[in-house]
Amino acid sequence: MNRWMPDICIFLHSMKTSFFVSVIVLLSCGPAPAQVIDLYSRMTDPRGIARLAMPDSTRTKSINFHGDAKWATDTIDGIPDVAKDTGSGVITHIWSACGDPDSTVTLWLYLNDTLVVSGKYGEFFATLHGLFRPPLDTSTHGANTWDVQIPYHHGFRLAMVSTQGNVYWAFEWHWVPESILPWVSFHTPVIPQPQTTAEAAFFNTASPWHDTGAVILSRTDTIPPQSALTLADISGPAMLEWLHFTAQSYDSTMLDSTWLNIYWDKSPVPSVHVPLMDFFLCPVNVNVVRALHLHADPDSGFISYFPMPFVVHARVELVRTGSTPLVIGSSFQYHVEPVDRNQYGYFHADFSESNPTKYHVWHPVVHTVGRGRFVGFGWGVMGHPFQVFLEGNPRFQIDSDADYFIEFTGAEDYFDAAWWFSTGMFTAPFAGFTDFIDAFYRFQYMDCYEFTRSLDFDMQPGNAEDVYDHFRTVGYYYEHWTPFWGSRDTLLPAKRGPSPEQATGQILRSRLRLARSRLALSPMIRAISALL
Repeated sequence: MNRWMPDICIFLHSMKTSFFVSVIVLLSCGPAPAQVIDLYSRMTDPRGIARLAMPDSTRTKSINFHGDAKWATDTIDGIPDVAKDTGSGVITHIWSACGDPDSTVTLWLYLNDTLVVSGKYGEFFATLHGLFRPPLDTSTHGANTWDVQIPYHHGFRLAMVSTQGNVYWAFEWHWVPESILPWVSFHTPVIPQPQTTAEAAFFNTASPWHDTGAVILSRTDTIPPQSALTLADISGPAMLEWLHFTAQSYDSTMLDSTWLNIYWDKSPVPSVHVPLMDFFLCPVNVNVVRALHLHADPDSGFISYFPMPFVVHARVELVRTGSTPLVIGSSFQYHVEPVDRNQYGYFHADFSESNPTKYHVWHPVVHTVGRGRFVGFGWGVMGHPFQVFLEGNPRFQIDSDADYFIEFTGAEDYFDAAWWFSTGMFTAPFAGFTDFIDAFYRFQYMDCYEFTRSLDFDMQPGNAEDVYDHFRTVGYYYEHWTPFWGSRDTLLPAKRGPSPEQATGQILRSRLRLARSRLALSPMIRAISALL
């Protein structure tokens, strides 16, 4: 009997090994790892900005502050930290203004393991330009601004030593699962193809749409005073790709009393309800505007290249509230194609006006509930009798979550400039100052603000000053489809979906439960495990 004991022990040992191998296999079961994301898909794909179901569509974290606040000092090396994070994600926006050129700035990726770039304040941004090409917003209007896509796999740290406190920062990033992040070599002259394609799209002023099967509708109309006229009535599913309006006159008093309405899927409530001039970033006068997806000037008129998907129906109308008729030409391009409401968001533009603004009363820009993506903002200050309105702060509250509360340290900071636009007016794809102390815009393609439950965006009039200005604003965003009555019911609590971090935990827990259930279904494994 004893002579069989070695063989039995060997057999049991092999069964024990097989058992643990089975457990490992079962715990790792599930879908294959997701494909590595394209960091620039929102730029290179004209439909990308409207596609909400992307794996990197997670909420933005932000550090915005004035250096006088004395930011936190690191306990290890004693160097003040501007921003830091652990885990994995993507850095999307770096903006700074500093009155001290001798300050030093250091950026580590992978949490202190790799020193990426360090040097004097001015040299830091010059080096960053060569290191992370393309930082898409390369204009510096009194500040240093980079819209970038910098993946980090094991955290990052941005630190700064300044000889004075007159330093401003806005630094944004968002969490992304490490498994879908690309590994980028920053010290190489080889530029990945998605980056070069994104750079070409950034500088392209022509239409990004090249659909051979697109339908174009063109017409010229005279809109009587105090009337509404439907210009396009389209059955879906389809993608509305561009809108083009040419007016007989670009006199602001004539166009100011003309409103653009766009209705999606038979809704009685328009998703776009904005004065025509304000929609195209010309709230005061029709000036030259060259934003990425919105163009305007008295020669070519008004053009929108925003992707606008819909499933059932789209209707575009102009409403004339003035006392004289308006002659206007219009063209619309759309492509008939499948549209999945679970993948795409519907385009929205919200207009708001405060005349006058009031002390301690924030001007509302966008207040909405649901799942969506904020992409841009246009602002007009009519007449500006008070000279301190730029001291007011833009404030974003995402999902009513304190971890995703974003407030800039002044309006010009948000518009990628500083020191009250000291270098003058400009128009760029992501930001612009197009009418002297009157008209401003900013679009966020690299650093969109994703929200899962709600978005509240307000402007502060004048900061600590008692001012009575005239604000006109337009907030642009995409949002998942909800019936018009459902999005306006404030009596019932909103259904709160899991955060990206919680969703990842739920996936891991579900895989563990699956593994346990498979083990429970195997009497043989239960018997062997009992013997072992």
